[in-house]
Amino acid sequence: MLKDKVQVVRIGQLCGDTQEGIWNESEGWPLMIKSAQITGTLPMIRENPSWLPVDIAAKAV
Repeated sequence: MLKDKVQVVRIGQLCGDTQEGIWNESEGWPLMIKSAQITGTLPMIRENPSWLPVDIAAKAV
């Protein structure tokens, strides 16, 4: 009996591609940036976000 091999790829935070940079506007970070543009303020956060462009992730997979 043949057994199928299963692989799992865990990818962190994806963003828009390297050509157009378009990314889902309903995600948390884009919403925060859009809010900052409207209000002129940003919350104090202690994160160092790191995004991977979706086209680079696709090539890697």
